[in-house]
Order: sequence, then C-alpha cells, then structure tokens
Amino acid sequence: HGVLDPAFLLAEGGIVLPARHAEAVHAEGLAGFFLPLPQVLPWRRVAAALGLLQELRGEDLLRVKGFLRIEGCAGPVLVQAAGRLLHPPAELAAWPQGIEQPGLSFVTAGGLSAERVAALFAAAASL
Repeated sequence: HGVLDPAFLLAEGGIVLPARHAEAVHAEGLAGFFLPLPQVLPWRRVAAALGLLQELRGEDLLRVKGFLRIEGCAGPVLVQAAGRLLHPPAELAAWPQGIEQPGLSFVTAGGLSAERVAALFAAAASL
C-alpha cells in the first residue's frame, strides 16, 4: 500500500531501478480510453462488470484506474485493476485535485474497445 521508506530504495545495496524514457511508445493494438461513470453506483455492479471483463478478457486488460461514486461511501472510491487482479477498493476522504469527473481509465490490447467496455458497464448498471 505504498508504505516504504524511500531511503531503502536509494541506499547502497538497495534495489536499482532502470532509467525510464520520458516518452511513452505505444505498440500497435493498444488502446487507451476513459469511461465516464458520473452516477452513484452499487459496488456489487462495478465488481460484477470488472469481474466479468477480467474473466473473459483479462489478458487484454492491461490497466484500469479511476475514482467512482459508490453507494454508501461518503468520499470517492479508488479502483485499480490489471489483468485478472482487482486491488481492494479504497475510499478516500475527498476528491483529489484535478479529477473533473468520476470514471475509469483503461489501457487495453487485443481489440478490447471503449464501446465494448461501455456496453458491459451499461448492462451491469441496468440489472
């Protein structure tokens, strides 16, 4: 959960991370999109939509991250997933600065499009 003393990473004999380039190079077949979800949602429907997406297309689900309005929560809920791993949702006390609207950002492969993901979430929300 991000609880790590930075000195550990920087100390002699610590973990050495490779330098990263500032530019991101996108491989063919990757897609990035934002799915706005402005309504208050029951967590079970969000979890069901993400679970089905992960079960059917987990290998193409490279990254999911965003903030949602979840029924019964006073603050925004941080949602993060990658592949078939869904991190436990985390309720925050307040909306982070710069977040203009609730929703989820996706990075996908294999033709997993924004339209297909939006249709899945719409179907789950309508149940």
